[in-house]
Amino acid sequence: LCHGFLIGVRGTKRVTYFAPGDFRALYPRANQPELSQVDLDLWRQGGEGAEGTAAGRAERAAHPCFAEATAWHATLSPGDALYTPPYYWHHVETAADEAALSVLVPFDPSAEEPVHACHFR
Repeated sequence: LCHGFLIGVRGTKRVTYFAPGDFRALYPRANQPELSQVDLDLWRQGGEGAEGTAAGRAERAAHPCFAEATAWHATLSPGDALYTPPYYWHHVETAADEAALSVLVPFDPSAEEPVHACHFR
């Protein structure tokens, strides 16, 4: 169980969060249920009609329930801190036009926190 603060030092990063209740729509990996099988970058390329790439459309076809997940977006800039609670799925990407540096400060406040259902098989 890990809480974390992502601290922006230089450049910007885009962070996408998904709530723990969306874990089934995120297609957890069998051997690492805290990781998703969905390639978010490809999924975004799968737009409608001629706008989508073939690889993006294939990613969407392989993971159709992902469309049901609710994503929250944040931009991390220098001096910002983003809190990530346990079991919140997240994806972090650096802005394309510049290098970025951030620091993750993880912490585990107590051993009594419950284990999320995605870790049970």
